[in-house]
Amino acid sequence: MGIDIAASLDIKARETSFSGVVEVVSAECSFRKSLGYRDRANKLKIDCDTRFGTASGTKGFTALAVASLVESGEIRMDTKAVSILADRFPELHPDITIQQLLAHTSGVGDHYDEELIQGGVDDFFLSIPVQDLVSPFDYLPLLRERPQKFAPGDRACYSNGGYVLLAMIIESVSGMDFQRYVEERVFHPSGMRCSGFFRSDDLPENAALGYLAGENDSRTNALNLPVIGSGDGGAYSCLEDMKSFWRSLLSLKIVTKPTLDQMIQPRNRIENSDYGLGFWIEAGGNFITLEGYDAGVSFYSGCSRDLKTQFTVISNDRLGAWPIVKALKKSLL
Repeated sequence: MGIDIAASLDIKARETSFSGVVEVVSAECSFRKSLGYRDRANKLKIDCDTRFGTASGTKGFTALAVASLVESGEIRMDTKAVSILADRFPELHPDITIQQLLAHTSGVGDHYDEELIQGGVDDFFLSIPVQDLVSPFDYLPLLRERPQKFAPGDRACYSNGGYVLLAMIIESVSGMDFQRYVEERVFHPSGMRCSGFFRSDDLPENAALGYLAGENDSRTNALNLPVIGSGDGGAYSCLEDMKSFWRSLLSLKIVTKPTLDQMIQPRNRIENSDYGLGFWIEAGGNFITLEGYDAGVSFYSGCSRDLKTQFTVISNDRLGAWPIVKALKKSLL
């Protein structure tokens, strides 16, 4: 069966001109695959150690950074966000809690509202130049433009803005840059040696450029996304690091079991899927996932609670990962 999975995925990847990496670890089979170019103009090939943007996969890392502050007693899940951010964002609804931001139930206005984006992510541009979006607090003018969508706790609605607010809270409470805090509290304990928040105009070695879909497939996403990631997305990672992440998370090297149990407990339905606090939950609660989608990025990584089944698919275009992910889910979940 393992050979059949690997062979069928190879066919699917070539049929769809897949550009990216795949890793599967399971009882049925274990394999890695890389195809395409990380730099198309210079014909630099992707390999299994190439670093890719993870888009909204970053939200899980942000959630764990928040959880570390909760475990240290510096904040609580029921802490009101405005009690921390009042000086910088006094307009924030006074009832929004940390937990509601994590669970996408805060109703906060969203600078990147996926319900309102017309024409697809490749054609969406923020009103602030991307090079000016470095600190989470640089997003404040964007968030102030968006009214509260609903009363906190009334319902669930996916919110990128809510996770940027969490990044502001992390900076305010920890006294550290958000990106550095995540690297120290999540990446380092997990042994994620190649992962980090890298500037798109200063990428490290073997990092993939992201490419827009369409006729001119040589255009990168450099003008579409913030120059460096924030709480809602933009961290870079690779296959080996994601495998190390799941192993570390589920063996309790990042947060304790009570905290992890809270985070991977289904709390609401978003886009027809179960969601916890920073993580998606599939296969009847047995499979924990992170996923992301943006201009020049498609990312999916998941692991069973018993660590016996894991797979990661990352592509440097917004469409590339999903045919592979669909086939793997059908075979393994």
